[in-house]
Amino acid sequence: MNNNKEKKDKLKNELYGKFDFEKPFSNLSNLAFKTCVISFTISCVTTPLRMLSFELYKSSSLSILSLASATYRALPNSIVNGFIRGSTSITATNTKTMMATKEQAIVSTKGATITTKENAVVSTKEQVANKEHSSKELSSAEGEIALEEKSLRLEEKNNGSKILEHPIVITWQRNPLLQALTFSQLDLLTSSYHGNKSVLNGINIETKGLDLKSKFSIFRCGYFFRTVSGFISFGALMKATEIVNRVFPEDFQKHQSAKFCSGALTGAIVATINYPLGEASNWALRNVQTKDGKIISPTTVSFFKAAAENIKKVGLTEATKYVLGVAIKSQLPISVVNSMVIFGLLTGMSKSLGATPLDDIANNIVSFNKK
Repeated sequence: MNNNKEKKDKLKNELYGKFDFEKPFSNLSNLAFKTCVISFTISCVTTPLRMLSFELYKSSSLSILSLASATYRALPNSIVNGFIRGSTSITATNTKTMMATKEQAIVSTKGATITTKENAVVSTKEQVANKEHSSKELSSAEGEIALEEKSLRLEEKNNGSKILEHPIVITWQRNPLLQALTFSQLDLLTSSYHGNKSVLNGINIETKGLDLKSKFSIFRCGYFFRTVSGFISFGALMKATEIVNRVFPEDFQKHQSAKFCSGALTGAIVATINYPLGEASNWALRNVQTKDGKIISPTTVSFFKAAAENIKKVGLTEATKYVLGVAIKSQLPISVVNSMVIFGLLTGMSKSLGATPLDDIANNIVSFNKK
């Protein structure tokens, strides 16, 4: 019995350090900070590795020379990218913008040259809106667009590449090696590092008229909002813990079930506040207007408009159900459930950083328990 108790105490110390349940407010602050630092460190390490693997994937052969070349291309920029990962999905093409999600890239293409190294499906924006699928495939043989869709009015250039004059949607077949890569990770810094070309899973999009000063103003504006969102959610974490301790003043220290409920409730309160804010900052970055080829940074008004749209779209109750659902359906041991207190904060942070590991874990837990 004593051995089991010692093992449990040792495990608890490893998880929480010297976690004093009589003072959860200060200790949870410490735990949340440690976990956030770990999450941030992981993103700083994995982003350069992912970008390096992408550069190696593009190389025709694996050798010392290709490895050195890929390292030269990927690492200097991606180390910086690791700190501001997933910052934006915006590229300017003359007076238009390009936005990409995990599944497709929406391109306003006036002045853009598009080539491809792998098969992709191209269709007009109108076809996608009407759910038509009369698109044609791009040929991967020569790395150029092989498409004779009249509505796109392709214009032949002297060098053989084609200018697309109408908005199109590109849906690409994702290589298993690149499952973790999304366009947001190959962000504007990547396009500036490679001159005026962005690389999107083998699809090169050449941009013209990109204003670097405007580009970095987007970073500043977006990260200001995300920083505010992070501080608000962190403050919510502290306040929620305090509220929960008033709800469970005695049981918090005595009963496992009370700890379970308080942990889940605290996480739900945090997620309710953070989820719309985190999504709103992403929305504000993706919906940047352009004027005369220059990017205009999202304003405070557009940010709160985005937050309002998100609350309508997602709903406050959905975020609450999300965290509570994971806690209740999974029947996790108490040591893990206490970590749910910072689940909402980390989910919001990971979304802002362009990664969703916690979402995947939560979905897997819930789906497993449904079986």
